[in-house]
Amino acid sequence: MNLVPIPPLDGARLTPKFLGPLMRPLEQYGLAILIIGFFLLHIGQVIVGVPVMFVAGGLMAVFGIG
Repeated sequence: MNLVPIPPLDGARLTPKFLGPLMRPLEQYGLAILIIGFFLLHIGQVIVGVPVMFVAGGLMAVFGIG
């Protein structure tokens, strides 16, 4: 996870020199990008995971599995 090329993480130091001009503007927003990214991952799991578990539970009940 630490090698993701977002400026507060170490991966930003490993990006090639030609990506430097693209990375410099992100340096001041890097922490916000990480926080928003983790938030979106969590929301995505809830939005997708709950209906999938509901449908899977219903199918398991119909077929008598579990």
